[in-house]
Amino acid sequence: MEEYVQLFVPKELAEKFHLDTLQQQKESYLDKNLQQYYSDVVYTVGYGKNSVTVALLLEHKSYVPLSSLVAAIAIHGQRLHRPGSED
Repeated sequence: MEEYVQLFVPKELAEKFHLDTLQQQKESYLDKNLQQYYSDVVYTVGYGKNSVTVALLLEHKSYVPLSSLVAAIAIHGQRLHRPGSED
């Protein structure tokens, strides 16, 4: 989580987090209907003089998006039809 904060949180905001107080929580804020598509990871962390709760929402993707699949097929097709191609 510390690396995530350093990479993705604006510096002026990240500097206010006391990352040495970071604690992962067992709770989840997701509705049961959403749990098949998403997961959340919840942390508490010191922020300035207070403590805040931070929740990361993660989307499950166990499939190749159609656009990526179409692009991969097109690239492979171009390689097959290129003159002198041995593929």
